[in-house]
Amino acid sequence: ALANPKSRQEYDASRDRPVPRTAEEIATDAYERSQAALEGGQVDEAVTLLRTAVHHAPGQLAYQLALGRTLARVPQAAREAVQVLERVAQLEPRNAAAHAELATVLARQGLKLRAQKAVEAALRLAPRDARLVKLAAELGVEKR
Repeated sequence: ALANPKSRQEYDASRDRPVPRTAEEIATDAYERSQAALEGGQVDEAVTLLRTAVHHAPGQLAYQLALGRTLARVPQAAREAVQVLERVAQLEPRNAAAHAELATVLARQGLKLRAQKAVEAALRLAPRDARLVKLAAELGVEKR
């Protein structure tokens, strides 16, 4: 495996990286590696790494939001994506991004009423967000 130049390079890079020891370090390392995996199109790897990050730092809502966003990219994981994003929206009700992501996933699943409620919440927090205004129009939500 190390005869392959790419594998060798990855191995060498991993040897140079400090080994995370605390739960916080493990979570941060997993989160950072998940972002690189996403950039490389490795969605399944990113999901695994984000699950690790959330496990080791359950209070970091940014990790949970990233997990929800990433799960939404996997059609078989849509239900779990909704659950994760709902949890983030409940724990951080003033996070417009969480409500927006939730609305997008719900709309994609054909759950129009739930998507409308989520986009309404997001619009209350970020009324000028063009993406939200567009999604609201697509869902038939009127601006108040």
